[in-house]
Amino acid sequence: MERPDCAKKIVKRMQGTEEDATLTQLAEATVNLQQNGEHVQEAYHIFHDLSDKYPASTIALTGMTTALICMGRWDEAESYLQDALQKDANNPSILANLIVCSGHTTKSEDVIKRYVNQLQDAHPNHPLTQLFATKEREFDRVIKQYAPEVATN
Repeated sequence: MERPDCAKKIVKRMQGTEEDATLTQLAEATVNLQQNGEHVQEAYHIFHDLSDKYPASTIALTGMTTALICMGRWDEAESYLQDALQKDANNPSILANLIVCSGHTTKSEDVIKRYVNQLQDAHPNHPLTQLFATKEREFDRVIKQYAPEVATN
């Protein structure tokens, strides 16, 4: 949602109706991720509790890792993402987060490229896949623009 202010109001209404409902907790955690500081930590705790309650849920694991990424805890996030990947090997959110995490840890370029290829192959319409395609086209355009200049020098 592009309107965190509206999302917060909706979450408040949901909490008034049924605060302990899983959907309410997911909504609260998601809204908290859009904020800084202690709200991200609170989102992490909500997602962690949900992953304990629903161990098969990749949604909770992905939310947890997103919070960890926001807090700069890359290695811990990657560990949870590996767990999530075991449960759902082609989940686009897991793959996208693994790409980001791998870029911030000591993963080799081959590992990152494998995740990128997996995301591109399984989810050609994913926003990150589309971003990669756009950047590749821009890079190719720049290469063509400067190629004659380099060849003559």
